Amino acid sequence: MTAAANQVAAGKGINIEVWQTGPRRFDATTVLNEETEKWMKTNTGKIAHHYWAVFEKSFMEKAHEHVIFVEEDLLFSPDFFALFRSTAGLLDEDPSLWCIGAWNDFGFKGTALDACSLQRTSYFPGLGFMLLRRAWLEVRKAWPIAPTMGWDYWMRVAFRAAGKECIVPQVSRSHHAAAKGSSVSTAKQIRLFEAMAFSDVPSTCDVQTLLETCAHA
Repeated sequence: MTAAANQVAAGKGINIEVWQTGPRRFDATTVLNEETEKWMKTNTGKIAHHYWAVFEKSFMEKAHEHVIFVEEDLLFSPDFFALFRSTAGLLDEDPSLWCIGAWNDFGFKGTALDACSLQRTSYFPGLGFMLLRRAWLEVRKAWPIAPTMGWDYWMRVAFRAAGKECIVPQVSRSHHAAAKGSSVSTAKQIRLFEAMAFSDVPSTCDVQTLLETCAHA
């Protein structure tokens, strides 16, 4: 991953800062049982720790207010960044919103037809999302030592417990590319992702249209 990032940076003449993290450290007062230690060595445990680490680095050390998080096997629509640029202000204006997502779990082909439509959801989307620093300041207080259900499922529980929602497009702006991985590994899951709509043309949506569809969703 580091080599790939450095290669792209050199080719584009830009700087890409690579963050690396080791195993999660606990203070002397934390007691871990055998099952917890075993879980932390699983893919689910390692992914949860990596998200914790990058959230902490982004919001606590770097003190960024808005950060977009993506996974290594995602494809992005041509207007992926335009989605976040045009909707970031909603997070600042509406305290009930904690994130903007590029993925819509219900955006199936045949039903998700309006690429300019936005929707509110209490179901944390993952798969390419913008999170607020103020959201992480609240979520981190309850982050468990071992979110054994998976970091993303735990985030959904945390969002609902706090009564917070996300904005997602009716037509997804991100999509899994890999057929194998820690979470995409079965034929059923692959068929599910193949059935999802994906915006693959530059956006023709103006900001006012996006905001109006969101207000009426």
